[in-house]
Amino acid sequence: MLCAGLGLAWPSPVLVKLNNATETVLPRVITAEEGSWIVSIGFLAGIIANLLIGTTLIDLLGRKPFLILVCLPKFVTGFLYIYASEVWMLLLGRALVGIADAGIFTILPMYSSEIASSCFDVGTVTLQLSTSPFNLKIPGHKAEALKVLTFLRGSETQAKEEIAEFEKADEMNTESVSKKDLIKNRLFLKSLILVLTLGFGSQFVGFNAVSFYLQTVLESTQTSVRPEMASVTIGLIQLFASFCTTLVTDRFGRKPILSVTCVGMGIGMFGLGLFFKLKESGPVDGFMNYVPLISLILVVFCYSAGIGSLMWVLNAELFDGPSRGIGMSVSLVMTTLFLFLLTKYFAIVSLSIGPAITYWIFSVNCVLLCVFIMVCIPETKGRTFAEIQDILRGKKEENTKC
Repeated sequence: MLCAGLGLAWPSPVLVKLNNATETVLPRVITAEEGSWIVSIGFLAGIIANLLIGTTLIDLLGRKPFLILVCLPKFVTGFLYIYASEVWMLLLGRALVGIADAGIFTILPMYSSEIASSCFDVGTVTLQLSTSPFNLKIPGHKAEALKVLTFLRGSETQAKEEIAEFEKADEMNTESVSKKDLIKNRLFLKSLILVLTLGFGSQFVGFNAVSFYLQTVLESTQTSVRPEMASVTIGLIQLFASFCTTLVTDRFGRKPILSVTCVGMGIGMFGLGLFFKLKESGPVDGFMNYVPLISLILVVFCYSAGIGSLMWVLNAELFDGPSRGIGMSVSLVMTTLFLFLLTKYFAIVSLSIGPAITYWIFSVNCVLLCVFIMVCIPETKGRTFAEIQDILRGKKEENTKC
């Protein structure tokens, strides 16, 4: 995840240098069109990669081997960046990053949710990674699955109970294993609609558009804070926020944290819009010059502590075992498509309607996402996969209206 984060943050400082004739490593300054492709092409490549990951490779290779395999594109990308002398080399590097990140964001949440106990899941840190017991159960390696789960739980009795519960849920959902019949499975479709709406909302709250053009936004202010230092500071805040999430999620649950952080993002986006609106009327000085930085810190902290950290875990928990691989892959494909559209056209839309209106639209989207989470998303904290599926079926009470 650290490597994925570094890859996502890469365009922010690099675009500024590539647009500067004295600092660029290329023979010429890049065009606006080339800049938008450098930011977005990785997401387009990720969409294609996910079609293979979810339909074939995820169960064929297993979770752990595939997580190791995705390190290779990251390694190759490093050399491309070091020796890049043409735009196409940067584009190829960004495409490889997108392919690797597609694997990471599909498999890692799935792997984590499968090996973690229902009593202590999001905060679990596993240094000695073993193969997912539920992935072993798929090919029929029940004995090995029991061995792995006993190691993870520290109790053979608890491991046997969990495998028995998984087998019971698996038997209830045997019809959903067929990819052809998935579109007829109402439970799968309900889960899919929920995670796709979450994916759409997570992108159109505008965090990624802001983060990829972070230094460009900061350079529009007249503060004494250097954009490079502000970017590093915001990155550290993002790391701190993600760490905080692991400490508080199991205490407060997913829904309260997601709801509160969405409101926080909305306030931050409103602040950004307010600054650019005031700037349209004339020079901005004094405290107002620091409003963008304060707003960015609020947006980054809330996104990283909320939907940025919890969405993929929540997505994995909303699908049952047989359909989890396909559901997660479809979710990531569509979320990546939303992200591609956002990053490709953010700069164009911002120039057309103005940055103030653009950020205020993001602010409204944050509020709408908060309402959706409060009304439609079930709380998964401390619940097994079977219990979550019962809530979605309506067999167990939960405060959701969808």
